[in-house]
Amino acid sequence: MHPYLISLCEEYVQLVDAMRNGRYTSGELQQLDSQRQVTHNQLVQITGLDHSDDMYAHARAVLLAARAGGYQP
Repeated sequence: MHPYLISLCEEYVQLVDAMRNGRYTSGELQQLDSQRQVTHNQLVQITGLDHSDDMYAHARAVLLAARAGGYQP
């Protein structure tokens, strides 16, 4: 698995998890969502998935597969 893909997946999961945390102001949430959208678009380009696909689930699956394969960042 390519390290860049794994890196993007880690970033995406962290951003979504942070947004779900709920401890941010509306401005901070907008900033997190903007970063999430950029990362989402990068993942769409790399994976060929559709924008409507569940990217969070896909990113988590990539991370689990990478860890199962012995990948450590």
